[in-house]
Amino acid sequence: MNIAKKMVYFWVFLILSSFVCADMVYILNLHYEGGSITLIDKKVDYGISPDRLIQPEFGFRAELVDFNDDKLESFRFAAPNEMFVDYSSEGELHGGIIILDKTDFALVVPYYEELKEIKFYNKENMIISSVIVEDEKLAPSSAYGYLAGVLVLVGIIVWMWKRKK
Repeated sequence: MNIAKKMVYFWVFLILSSFVCADMVYILNLHYEGGSITLIDKKVDYGISPDRLIQPEFGFRAELVDFNDDKLESFRFAAPNEMFVDYSSEGELHGGIIILDKTDFALVVPYYEELKEIKFYNKENMIISSVIVEDEKLAPSSAYGYLAGVLVLVGIIVWMWKRKK
């Protein structure tokens, strides 16, 4: 097998493998401050949503709700306001946990066509904020990237087909 054919197979594999593992997800940019969570920004993109099989016993809860106000999914997560710090002083190791008063973090949740909003509950199970997502669409840059990948794949297939003739 010549090097050109190997390169074609490599690029076909690379392009096709990107379609296999990427689903649509919501990426929420959130702000934590004093036990409360607020939305900074949100977008729909291709990615992988965590499976949520292992969840913390305590923490915030996100509830995904559809247009009929039925729960699609619910999961617990911890706000990343704890920072582990270690340092060495005079040959001894010191450190511990620093609790941050405020921080920004991202939360990735699965994409549902019928998703209307995401509700956030605090540790006492009281609703602290809600994000309306029904108007969100796929980010154009991501859609164009996958379209370009498909076009390159079609071009490679046509080129290979013409070379055989």
